Amino acid sequence: MTSQPTYKNDTCEELLDLSRANGQAIVVATAAFLQEIDVPVEAWTTFLGGLFARSWDASLELSAGDFLDAMLTNYRSLGAEVISAALGDVRAEAVIAGFPKNELCLELGVDCEFAVAYMNVPKTLAGSHDLDWQWERDGVRMKLFVTAGQQ
Repeated sequence: MTSQPTYKNDTCEELLDLSRANGQAIVVATAAFLQEIDVPVEAWTTFLGGLFARSWDASLELSAGDFLDAMLTNYRSLGAEVISAALGDVRAEAVIAGFPKNELCLELGVDCEFAVAYMNVPKTLAGSHDLDWQWERDGVRMKLFVTAGQQ
């Protein structure tokens, strides 16, 4: 046993990696738990979107690109990698990978399909800014789409 606790030795990069893994693990585990107790994960994602919308200034006029840029920042904070992004004013789209991480789902023994529902969280938030949020899975990548004025 060392005389100094290991938590004092972690670098910022190590803590960031751990934080991203923990954030994903919470999302994956919560989705799996809700599925296990027969609560539709769609109810959870709609609730989260509405709850998160409370912290956004409803008077903000966001373009599709502004909104997607904010969502990409959020997904990156959970460990996703942005593969490509086109942040237009009326239509924006991006491709991300690494959320949810299949390796993490396997490690936890959880079907990643439950966690994929988390991609619906921005829908309610987008709607509160007259934007439409859509996504589709492409293998291990996610394609994200935001369109202005089309709800």
